[in-house]
Amino acid sequence: MEKYLKALLIAHDVESPHTHIIARLLETLEQNKIPVPGNIKLSVDLTGYAVHTRYPGLYEPVTEDGFREALAVSECVHAWVRKQLR
Repeated sequence: MEKYLKALLIAHDVESPHTHIIARLLETLEQNKIPVPGNIKLSVDLTGYAVHTRYPGLYEPVTEDGFREALAVSECVHAWVRKQLR
C-alpha cells in the first residue's frame, strides 16, 4: 500500500515523504488537495503488518479474519490508486 500511495503522490508531482507510515502518506495526499475516500483511510491499519512481518515471533499471528480484512482493504486501495492514475 505504501508504494501505491507514493506512486499516486509522484503522479501528482508531490514529493513523497520518506516514511513507511500509511497514515502519513494519506495526510500528505489530503494536504495536497487529493481527496481520500473513507474506505481508503482504513488502510492506516496496514502499517502494522509491515512491522509484524519484519519481526516474526514478536507479535501474535494474524488471524484468518484479520488476513481477509487486510486483503480486502489492500484490494480497495490498489483499485482506487489505479483508477486515479488513468
